Amino acid sequence: MIINLRNKYKITSSFEVKNEYYEEMQKSIEKRMAKVNEKWNNCYEKSCQIPKINGIINSLKTGNLNFEFNSDNYKMNDNYQEDLRVGNNKIFNLFASKSNFILSGSADVASSTKLLINKEGLMSEKNPSNRNIAFGVREHAMAAIANGMALSNIKVFISTYLVFSDYLKPAIRMSALMNLPVVYIFTHDSIKIGFDGPTHEAVEQLSSLRLIPNLVTFRPADINEIIGTYEYISKNNRPIAIVLNKEDQPKINGTIPKYVSFGAYPVKREKEKMNAIFIASGSELNLALKIAKELFGYGIDARVVSMPSVDVFLVQNPKYELQLLPKSIKTFVFEFGSTLIWNRFATGPEYIFGIDKFGKSGRTNELLNEFNLDEDAIKSKIIELMKNDIY
Repeated sequence: MIINLRNKYKITSSFEVKNEYYEEMQKSIEKRMAKVNEKWNNCYEKSCQIPKINGIINSLKTGNLNFEFNSDNYKMNDNYQEDLRVGNNKIFNLFASKSNFILSGSADVASSTKLLINKEGLMSEKNPSNRNIAFGVREHAMAAIANGMALSNIKVFISTYLVFSDYLKPAIRMSALMNLPVVYIFTHDSIKIGFDGPTHEAVEQLSSLRLIPNLVTFRPADINEIIGTYEYISKNNRPIAIVLNKEDQPKINGTIPKYVSFGAYPVKREKEKMNAIFIASGSELNLALKIAKELFGYGIDARVVSMPSVDVFLVQNPKYELQLLPKSIKTFVFEFGSTLIWNRFATGPEYIFGIDKFGKSGRTNELLNEFNLDEDAIKSKIIELMKNDIY
């Protein structure tokens, strides 16, 4: 129910600024800024007479990147295996090479997030044309500044650890509210970073990003899906978050850059008669594929679906969802973070392999064992839940 406060509290007059006050303030600003305004207008008019600079000005006015990033042009060797942060750096540099209006910045962790335009140094008073910005340890200010740059039609990519995305949330929310095409790169995306401990191990942050309206979040599983994500960025002028792990990841057989634009797609189809579906994102996709292969010998014939973007998938034609994820088939989800958002797809809470508590300090394998997220524990759980369906 909407309450009319004016009637409830018998408010008889509204707040208003009289025209004479408004005019006086306007005159004061004009007087104070007259010389600055005149200098700017003269500079602008002279600049517009120079063809090259006029072209730059027009590009900034329209916000059009004026280039295509087609994933068909980028083929990776079948033996490719690399830390996804490094892979993202390579694809980002290909992307950034296409326009001088693409900038990079980090909250003092560029050496770890790997978000840098490699051939350029840091932007400074002496080198203002360099496109890497050192924001310092000020995550919220970084994102707020990026929003301002986006208002001037500059494409900004900024980065920090996923767990620190909480510091950026008000500015991310403004990106989404104003549809500002800032790209947020978040790394160190799960409890698997081990010795950094629970303060640095993201649990709830990925789900909270997905809950922000108009923000599109991607968690690519390999280099192919990173390429597909950048193609999506080139075609969609909106705020985007890319979430990456810090582990080496192979190029996965079955991942297709073009299909990232659907949000989810099959990377392994059932061999005979499907009786299970495994949905996974990020580094958990490789685990899901390995377990699916091993469980076939137990009579579990699983379709494996990569879901790099829940947001993009949910705006597809409902028929596509029913075709990809038939409701009659038991569905499991592999993502080592908060499980709540996955209830939309999983058969039940026990069908989700994630974590709803803070992590701990220790080696990666120790943590996975501690939270029953190691390969053997997951296989045993699936066999138990599928015992009435095994043929």
